[in-house]
Amino acid sequence: PEEIPLAVVATNTKAVVPVVKELAQKGVKAAVILADGFGEAGIEGKALQQQLVALANEAGMQILGPNCMGFVAVRSKLGVWAGELPKSLRAGNIGCVFQSSGMLNLLMSLGSKHGLGFHLAVSGGNEAVLTLADYLSYAADCPEIAVISMFMEAAPKEPKTFVAALDRA
Repeated sequence: PEEIPLAVVATNTKAVVPVVKELAQKGVKAAVILADGFGEAGIEGKALQQQLVALANEAGMQILGPNCMGFVAVRSKLGVWAGELPKSLRAGNIGCVFQSSGMLNLLMSLGSKHGLGFHLAVSGGNEAVLTLADYLSYAADCPEIAVISMFMEAAPKEPKTFVAALDRA
């Protein structure tokens, strides 16, 4: 009955759209979708992702993913991460904004072994709703982040917004 600030959608691809529809009906404003099989998976996947985006836009819901590992906000001990985090992960002033979950895992693992501290690590996945520019803007405006590490595999979805975020960073 209470407000749900964040939903984690960890289900098979076919169930994601109905689950997000239910979340929208409950007024949930943010979700992390871990499932793959969307925009990266051919015509059917692209159609599913378009449905997801339409639902999110109609409901005013922010979505991380789909096809992502999630995020970690180390200092606040909040995170949704579909993999194993390094045991030596510690809070610090580095913000990581990655398109590649594998590369982000590698950076967090190696960085932790060398004593680096992280404030934020986010893997954007397909960027169906929230984009690399959104995460970069957050990192640029966050007073606890002094260093931003970013890894891109593809051109940004919204080049003008992305360039504006780079300028702020």
